[in-house]
Amino acid sequence: GESKDLAAAIIWAAGIEVPGVPVNATPAKVINMSLGTDSPQRCDATTQSAVESVKNMGVTMITAAGNTGTEAFWSYPGNCFGTINVGATGFNGDRAWYSNYGAGVDISAPGGDSRNSAGTPEGTFGRIYSTSNDGRTTVGNPTYAYQEGTSMAAPIMSGVVALMYSVEPTLTFDEVWSILRTTATPFAASSPCSVGVGTDSQL
Repeated sequence: GESKDLAAAIIWAAGIEVPGVPVNATPAKVINMSLGTDSPQRCDATTQSAVESVKNMGVTMITAAGNTGTEAFWSYPGNCFGTINVGATGFNGDRAWYSNYGAGVDISAPGGDSRNSAGTPEGTFGRIYSTSNDGRTTVGNPTYAYQEGTSMAAPIMSGVVALMYSVEPTLTFDEVWSILRTTATPFAASSPCSVGVGTDSQL
């Protein structure tokens, strides 16, 4: 099934052998998962096992919290324990209109917000300029486009974590999370975002 394929991709990215696939010669220290379910789905045992395996190897897995404006707890695979699940903020630093929220969000990063674009550069409409592809039904040519979503926020967080590893390659997942949690800017008191463990900060 799809979860078995995703689990295999996770462990392969970290350098763990997957039967029938050549070994990854350049294992990742950071895995970005800018994907997720639109409908509620629990983290299954197969994916959870893969996440725990790579976490125990010192690999940090970053996930997108989802774009349905609902509780992130139900968005898979970000709801697997052992990921850093990233919500999205707009230019004003508050939760983007579409970003999932709640205790399932660990931290937030810029993801763009077209409904609150005040102060953003002309023509951006509050969105993030990112890599894209011009294919409609098949893979096309690489290009750039303005986009918004937690799939924009998660790569930003992945880049921050990669920089952390470039300075200190022996960091553990728990050390990475501790650094992020204690150095991120808390949401303003006027924010509708709840303040508490896992939901109190933005990058």
